[in-house]
Amino acid sequence: MRITPARARYLNWSLTSRLLAIAMILSAMKTGIAQGPPGDIAELFFDIRPGPLDERQIAGIPPAVKSETLTWQRAYALALVKSRGGTRLENLAPDALSARAKDLDVDNFTRFRKDFTSDKAFRDPSADLLNLQARVLDIENARRKATYLEKMAALLRELLQGESGGLTQYDLDQFDSMLQKSRLELSHKIADFRDRLDATKLALGLSPHAPVTVDLAPLVSFRETFERFDRWYANPNRGLDSLGELAARLAPIGDVSIEGHAVLEEIQKAPDRLEEVLSLATRIALKNQGEGKEFDDIELRVRRRIRGLSEKRVAYHREQEMTVLAARELSHAFEQVVAPPVGPSGVGPQRRGPTLVRIAGNIRRISENRERLLSLWTSFCAERLALYRDLGILPYEDWASFYGQFTAQPGERVPAPPQRSAPSIEPALPLEPTSPPPTPDPKREDD
Repeated sequence: MRITPARARYLNWSLTSRLLAIAMILSAMKTGIAQGPPGDIAELFFDIRPGPLDERQIAGIPPAVKSETLTWQRAYALALVKSRGGTRLENLAPDALSARAKDLDVDNFTRFRKDFTSDKAFRDPSADLLNLQARVLDIENARRKATYLEKMAALLRELLQGESGGLTQYDLDQFDSMLQKSRLELSHKIADFRDRLDATKLALGLSPHAPVTVDLAPLVSFRETFERFDRWYANPNRGLDSLGELAARLAPIGDVSIEGHAVLEEIQKAPDRLEEVLSLATRIALKNQGEGKEFDDIELRVRRRIRGLSEKRVAYHREQEMTVLAARELSHAFEQVVAPPVGPSGVGPQRRGPTLVRIAGNIRRISENRERLLSLWTSFCAERLALYRDLGILPYEDWASFYGQFTAQPGERVPAPPQRSAPSIEPALPLEPTSPPPTPDPKREDD
């Protein structure tokens, strides 16, 4: 970021511009102890982190209980064991699962391909596992948002006590309502995840109380890219021109392969070919599934799935663009807070309170954007596999290539953030291991 005269004035501005500092800095502001030029408000703000996510705690597993991780390989092994007449497993002990899988020839990919396309007893676990993986990252995202709002609420109360915060009690009440809503949302997400995890374990032939966590390694690309964006916000020399490169690190959405054609890419390039692609897919499905009384049902499902996948792909690309826009808006809001007064039209101290409320709105939109990215990517992968099953095809050569479709392509590993001299703030919102499940909604469709 170029050092402009306005920036130079800002660097020498009074200590009160540290409106989003951590608790120790807030205390220093009140007593007048801290001295020196203020740091960048975004750097201080994004240094307030909720800490690493404990996946065992999210799953509600007691500390003393040993747990196992539900990977893609284990999920499909369990699904195949159950479909081939295997009895229920009390837990996910690797030795027991390996012995059961060996007896039932689970590792035979050729046989799996046949079961996948024709065996009605086989229940594909991909949709459930993808949904659970996305929900864990969504909980991580919601927890981060709630922690930020928690700290901002304290800052707004500080402003309300001051003489020039430009904030009313009504503004603070509105913000507190937003904070309480975020806490309720986090609690609901955790309870709903546990409810779905138990249902998935049962569907895979495990006991609902089996101590199982979900493997998040396949979605590492999303975690790392979100972390890169947070580090970008915290960089006082951040430049807008690097946002496009950051957004490009998000996982690619993929395509649908039918007879060697990437059909979604072809539809995107030539929209008038959509009906041609739909007709081709229907013919393949009817040939592999057999013509009969389900003729109309098969055609309807295939057409709906291809159109839906095409829309998801377009929507995902738009959300990538929205990631950049949301970052620009938040960066601008930060600049509004730290900008020194420049006259009647400028943003002086009397406008900092409303600007902080605006920052909270930006954070909420960023959180929603990340949630939609995860939902679109994971639902696309699950729906694509459901389409392949309707078509009666499985365009993968072996287990390695099959599992590869479920992994978001990771970028470089994100280095650990530098240690700051000030102590970090512990999360104000610990996860509750005994959160009750929400009341089931009969209208909610299973993902």
